[in-house]
Amino acid sequence: MKKINLIKWISYFVISAIPLFTACEKNEDDNGSGGEQIFTKAKIISNQSGGSIEGGGSKIEIASGAIPKNGSNTNAEVTFSIEGTTQVDNPLPSGFRQASNNYVIMGPEAFNFALPLTLYFPIGDREPSEVCVAKYDDLEGKWLIQPTCTYTEHPRRIGISGMNLGTYVLIENPLLGTNS
Repeated sequence: MKKINLIKWISYFVISAIPLFTACEKNEDDNGSGGEQIFTKAKIISNQSGGSIEGGGSKIEIASGAIPKNGSNTNAEVTFSIEGTTQVDNPLPSGFRQASNNYVIMGPEAFNFALPLTLYFPIGDREPSEVCVAKYDDLEGKWLIQPTCTYTEHPRRIGISGMNLGTYVLIENPLLGTNS
């Protein structure tokens, strides 16, 4: 009887772990099906080591200890993802103008981290003050501008920090527009 329960437990564990090891990864030059998906990257990162994941010029930096420990107070692993797409369910309001044609969906969504993550977004030839990052807030049902906390020159990216992930877009700084 104990042997059967052990086999059931092992089978359940193996089946539930399959999605973690079959993460989709596409070449950034691949436009995906329907022309909407630009790229997808996925990577498993542990609490103890931290790390980073990059895709389409965007990057997530995860500090060691940012992933909360699991229920048995041991180190945990999380699958992070970055997906570029040309359309999302919640379009930008009329006051925001996209500075890039792509939206970036970073995951895992609906997961709170123990320490802030740093998220980077490519700005191309623009000056850091000309653009900012907007994040769709599911709780409020609207796009919110995120404060820029860092800038890198090589490659040219602005960075924000956050305790959770979601849908982002690079927009023109509304304070510099003609409607200010």
